[in-house]
Amino acid sequence: MSKYDPLGSHLGGQTSNECTLTFSEVEGIIRTSLPGSARRYRAWWSNGDHVQAKSWMAVGWLVDRVDFDGETVDFRRSQPTAAPEPAMSPDEQHAPADDPPTTLDDPLVPEGDHSQPTRKRKSKSAKRMKRIDRNLAETRRSVRSIAREVAALRKLAKENAKANADVLARLDAVEQAAISPAASSSPSPPVEGPKTPDAGTPFGFWGTTGIALVCVMALFLAGILYAVVYAAFATPVPSEQAIDALWEDGGFVESIGIVGGVVGLLAILVACRLRRGISVGSYLAMSRPDLTLALWVLVGLIVYWLSMIVVSLIDPSYDAASTSWWSEYMQAVADAPLMFAFSAIVIAPLLEEALFRGFLFAGWSRSIGVGWTIFLTAALWTIAHAQYGLHELVPIFVWGVLLGYARHRSKSLWVPVSMHAVINLQAVGQMLT
Repeated sequence: MSKYDPLGSHLGGQTSNECTLTFSEVEGIIRTSLPGSARRYRAWWSNGDHVQAKSWMAVGWLVDRVDFDGETVDFRRSQPTAAPEPAMSPDEQHAPADDPPTTLDDPLVPEGDHSQPTRKRKSKSAKRMKRIDRNLAETRRSVRSIAREVAALRKLAKENAKANADVLARLDAVEQAAISPAASSSPSPPVEGPKTPDAGTPFGFWGTTGIALVCVMALFLAGILYAVVYAAFATPVPSEQAIDALWEDGGFVESIGIVGGVVGLLAILVACRLRRGISVGSYLAMSRPDLTLALWVLVGLIVYWLSMIVVSLIDPSYDAASTSWWSEYMQAVADAPLMFAFSAIVIAPLLEEALFRGFLFAGWSRSIGVGWTIFLTAALWTIAHAQYGLHELVPIFVWGVLLGYARHRSKSLWVPVSMHAVINLQAVGQMLT
């Protein structure tokens, strides 16, 4: 037995087809308080499979309308009952059963009078019209109730849209700030000095350019210092012949490039770390690439092969094996193949992409735009490979534009690093074979 059964008993005893009760009257009928959801949510009063709905639906009643402001609920019968027939008078109840039938000669019923069937038809029509009026009234109430529900849902949708917009704005602010995990996990903000106007973003155009030059100088100075120290220990008695022999050692030359590359890469990371409010990973876009990484690598290989074909078509007499840079690389491959492969496939892609498509791209794209940044970084990257001839520099510039575009589209530095490494792997494979 449910605590709402007294409400069903109360409705079952009603003689009319409609009944309006206040929330207080419902509580008086069931002799207990209504739950809080009954005063806030229309779903509590829905004609469904709830225990409270079963109490009034079991006796043939439905909830028609709920007014939370006035705290009233309108009930109606699911199948309106017909009006009761008028009771017979005592004289009619005791009328003699053997009254003579009315004949055609009776003056009260003239011959051919059919008014009695006409009155019956009028009575049926009147009852039918009453039922139609009641149905129309119920339909109007249902339409008004639906309109109120739609208005409430529209209001709720607007509130949700406003809340969602606020959440998105907050997320955008957090993403732009790029707060480091250490700073975001602390219970209270750390006490810092005055922030620069562009805190949380990469350096500007000139700041990026100057710091990049410092990193390149550190790279060359580290290589020179390493070469001097190595030569001092490798040749106790320095002589011109000994120095020349040392520089002809491919392993020595490759070790200088590796040491300088590592120092240059560390200098770039330190420069990114000096910028407050942004992590090194966010500065250089070192986010994890998606499944398009394999597609970009394939595109890089296709461009590499096409460029080789175009060069051979433009100048069929050109032979890379006859150039000076090819001889130097083959000497390094013969002297230190593993060191040469490590320098070309690992150190060079990490250093060059961190500098051109990482540090320079992050700082310049905010100042001069992505298009000019891709063009300038590709041009500088081509100049950095000045040891090659014109037959190689033109394809290198094309690859630089492709690497910059891949960095822009993928939003990840690892995409151009992987493309660069695979292209170098292709070239090293040709030299080794």
